[in-house]
This record gives sequence, C-alpha cells and structure tokens, in this order.
Amino acid sequence: MELLRSIRLEQVNWMLRSPATRAAAKLHSVSEVAQHFGFRSRGNFAAIYRQHFEESPRDTLLAAA
Repeated sequence: MELLRSIRLEQVNWMLRSPATRAAAKLHSVSEVAQHFGFRSRGNFAAIYRQHFEESPRDTLLAAA
C-alpha cells in the first residue's frame, strides 16, 4: 500500500508542476488534483504530501505558475 500511495503522490506532484496537463484534465485546484488521484481527505493528503516532498501542495502549485 505504501508503494501505491507513493506512486499516486508522485503523480499528484507531476500534475501540480504541469499547468498544461492540469488544464487538459480540467483540474485547477490542489483539491481537484488530489481527488483525481484518489485522495479523499484534504488534511490527510496535505500532511502526507508535505512529509513526502517537504513542501505543501499549494507551494508546489504556486511554484509552477
């Protein structure tokens, strides 16, 4: 399960860093991207993301803009 979660986190990270990919998928917010990859709890997702990447998902999204 840990491997699958790590793969999904990498996919979220990739999508947050790629504005063109987000636009093509019609996903605009961190919450929409997280839900697209199966993360249902925003708080839990943010904590796991921060632990894995050492930054918040919002910071990743803003850095890509």
